[in-house]
Amino acid sequence: MKYAIAPVLLAAAAVVQALGRYVYHQDPIVVVGEMFFPIFLAGVSIFYGMRGRSHAYSTVKLAVLILAVLVLVLTAVGWGMTLFWFYPSIWVYYAAFALLVISAVVAVISTPSAKQQRAERDQGDVEEAAEGRSADDFSAPDGHSRTAQSAASESDGGWRTTRK
Repeated sequence: MKYAIAPVLLAAAAVVQALGRYVYHQDPIVVVGEMFFPIFLAGVSIFYGMRGRSHAYSTVKLAVLILAVLVLVLTAVGWGMTLFWFYPSIWVYYAAFALLVISAVVAVISTPSAKQQRAERDQGDVEEAAEGRSADDFSAPDGHSRTAQSAASESDGGWRTTRK
């Protein structure tokens, strides 16, 4: 959940900048594009960030979070007309958009592949067997063992979401 903070801050800054720029160019298609893509990239970042490993690329994620706060603060300061050159600014918008792209790329590459997940699961099974426990010791409430369920789910490639 903590990985969802930076994309939300960046998307908010980019949308506010896009709405501020609408007054000057009066093109609704441009504004829709400038609002859609940051929201889309934030959604991709959050989706893959929740599925990925939290410890992978943690330094990059922290740097993106710090820069996201900085971009949002610059937008807020410019919006309040304290430093008026930061709102509406295409450069602040591009900075937020570039950080969203970096955030999405880091989220995608930190998500383990199916081979990595399978290897980690097999390593966990080996560790259980080394401890003297087998997967058959843990049976489900319906009386089926965990290994029978996992064999049935692995036979279809893992794509089926319901049982037969």
